[in-house]
Amino acid sequence: MVSSIGSYSTAQTGNAVAFKAASATELVSDASKNQGASGTQGGGTLTISTLASQLADSASRAEARDKMLSRSELADKANSLLDQILGDAYQANKAKYNNEVPKTDDPELLARAKQATEFVTSSDRGSRSVKNPFGSLSREQLSNIIYDDSGNYTINERRAAYYESDDREQAWRVKVAAQAMDEYNRTGKMTNFFSSVLDHFKELPTIEQAQYPKDYASDLESKISRDFNYRTHQAEGKSENPMNLIEMLFAQTGGTMASKVTSAVEQTSDTSPNQGASSGMQTISTLARQLAASTSRAEERDRTLTRSELADKAKSILNQTVGDAYYANKARHDSEVPKTGDRELLARAKQATAFVNDAARGGNAIKNPFSGLSREQLSNIIYDDSGTYTVNERHAAWRESYDQEEAWREKVAAKAMAEYNSTGKLTNFFSSVLDHFKELPAIEQAQYPQDYASDLGSKISWDFNYRTHQAEGKGEDPKSLIEMLLSSNPEVAKQSDSLLPAAQSNKSTAAGVGRALMLSRLFGTENNGVEPPVISGVNGMDLNHIGMSPLNFLTTSDRALLSDMYDYAHQQSADLQNVDHLAFALGNYRQSNNGRAIYNFNNGNNFDFEGHLRTVSFNEKDTATASRILNSDAINSTRLDQGFLRYTLDPGNGALSNTSDFEFMEQMVIKFSDTGAEQISLPSKFSSFSGRSPSESSVFTLSKEVLNPNPASTFKPQIINDNGKWIVLDPAALGGNSLEQTVAQQKIKSAVSLNEQVISAFFGNDKGISEVSTSSGLLSLLGKVGKAKVL
Repeated sequence: MVSSIGSYSTAQTGNAVAFKAASATELVSDASKNQGASGTQGGGTLTISTLASQLADSASRAEARDKMLSRSELADKANSLLDQILGDAYQANKAKYNNEVPKTDDPELLARAKQATEFVTSSDRGSRSVKNPFGSLSREQLSNIIYDDSGNYTINERRAAYYESDDREQAWRVKVAAQAMDEYNRTGKMTNFFSSVLDHFKELPTIEQAQYPKDYASDLESKISRDFNYRTHQAEGKSENPMNLIEMLFAQTGGTMASKVTSAVEQTSDTSPNQGASSGMQTISTLARQLAASTSRAEERDRTLTRSELADKAKSILNQTVGDAYYANKARHDSEVPKTGDRELLARAKQATAFVNDAARGGNAIKNPFSGLSREQLSNIIYDDSGTYTVNERHAAWRESYDQEEAWREKVAAKAMAEYNSTGKLTNFFSSVLDHFKELPAIEQAQYPQDYASDLGSKISWDFNYRTHQAEGKGEDPKSLIEMLLSSNPEVAKQSDSLLPAAQSNKSTAAGVGRALMLSRLFGTENNGVEPPVISGVNGMDLNHIGMSPLNFLTTSDRALLSDMYDYAHQQSADLQNVDHLAFALGNYRQSNNGRAIYNFNNGNNFDFEGHLRTVSFNEKDTATASRILNSDAINSTRLDQGFLRYTLDPGNGALSNTSDFEFMEQMVIKFSDTGAEQISLPSKFSSFSGRSPSESSVFTLSKEVLNPNPASTFKPQIINDNGKWIVLDPAALGGNSLEQTVAQQKIKSAVSLNEQVISAFFGNDKGISEVSTSSGLLSLLGKVGKAKVL
């Protein structure tokens, strides 16, 4: 699990790239003016002075860049530069970059560039036989090379520097993740882990920090302050102030409005060709036609752009309509009129300008011409850059949208404080914010942090009480938290998205279908996409957990595999119940601490009342299938947990509990193994579900000999019912005491054992056992000696 955290290793990057090499035609890069002279070559290693001179220049350029650019501008620049050395732009010009040499006669610089190309080429093929020329540099020095686009280094040198930086990052992540799990296993907390991640983040160069979510550091600080215990669900430090939480959620998008007004000079814009002539007040049909056209353009835009591209486009448009670019051209925008003779459209544009200027001065004497439109209609006007509306009309639409948003925020914030005052919680508030977010147009959703919805889902699931510092719902799974924090760097997404677009797209689509089926069938959460946290099975059979669905104990890797199984079964038109039952069997195994909390029936301690030893086995068909699975080559490489397979295919464990079809299980073992490519399709018999019935598929055997000659006289119960309460007796105490003495000793013990919890959970406080209960069904099955055969 931990080894997969933040998985964007250079080996994976290399596997994804193409390895075509074009014929060599020398290309000369604009190299640094400093690359002419000093230094001698010794053993192929660049002398410190030559590289030091280049690094000093790079550091100066980086410092000037960081001072000049804002955080978002730095992130955009980093994205562009990384595309040059890692993304589509690199792959499109790989042959050219492999032949690039510095414009210098310095043998050291020429040798270094050649070594960098050899290293990159070797690494892209999955080998590290060539030494990285930048292997000894610091993280900051590597960053200065990676993001130096002055021509001081060849593209492959910058790529080699990135590989070294990535290796350092991966080594740190593996180490800190192991420390995190150790901390959790010892204390139930992850506070030291969060502190380590925050310290690491603060040490990163500014241009790398800019690529993380804006609130990355503050979120970590909040987690550190909370000092949350994920076992007790108790915040042992300081939890967030409710008002701060509300403000934080509301501040994650949108900016403040400037209010400058300048004089007007007349100018005409290109407007929609639909703006023909009519008379009087603007008719609904005229605006309706414009809105319909805007909606079509918005749908096409949302279909063709990615989320990040939508966010970039929104940022650019808002700068034109409400940002610095707007106010720099305010006079021109105030004088802009539609290119039409339509008096209605001319009047609306004039009214929009009058409204904008009046509102900027703090007035409210002029009515907004777009007052009363829906949020979606307003959005379609604001982000419509076709020329259908004047800039001031779009600005007016933005103000109306802003006012509607502010009205909603004031209302929901008041409800949030009322909820907090009455319950100490903000769970309903988070639900309202999530519902509101889901109703926003796609281009507005794109302006929020990428994990905005999932973060709200997590807060809702927690159901945290800010007075008691207690999480009354489901807390985050520690491993999921580690993965989330260590995958926040967008470089992870960049590499997976850019290297093999077609294959990645197909994989994503398939994974999406399978995941949706998994969430729907196992958790019923396909609509909101929220996956329940993973619950540890270490205490899965105690009183607090035994009543839970075993599916909650499925690990992250289990769920990923089951998603792939659902997708495959769906493609093969198989009955999805086949996967359902396999998921339940695996969940039961996880809940029982990977089978450790359940006794094997064939442990030599099960006798009938006449003293015959009882054992259980599979029927002939299941025995043959289990043997094939356990002796197959596929079991050595299958993604399905081998421990689970060996456990459930042992009759003492699986005969009485596993309802999944063993032959379907066999198909999954093969499909999701190294030999899976040989399996083209599922047999048609799996188009319906048959499964296996433990009562009909299990064979009970009694020993011919009486191995316990007088079970009635030697039998000492391990479970008794004392006035309606089930008590589990200590076997050690039974050994030397009478039954009455043992019961007396056991009754005064305050601690409740695991077995007592199990018995109480199954039987309750009733002296009898319900005939329809699962437990009574199992007990009656075990007691039907007549169905057993005697050897």
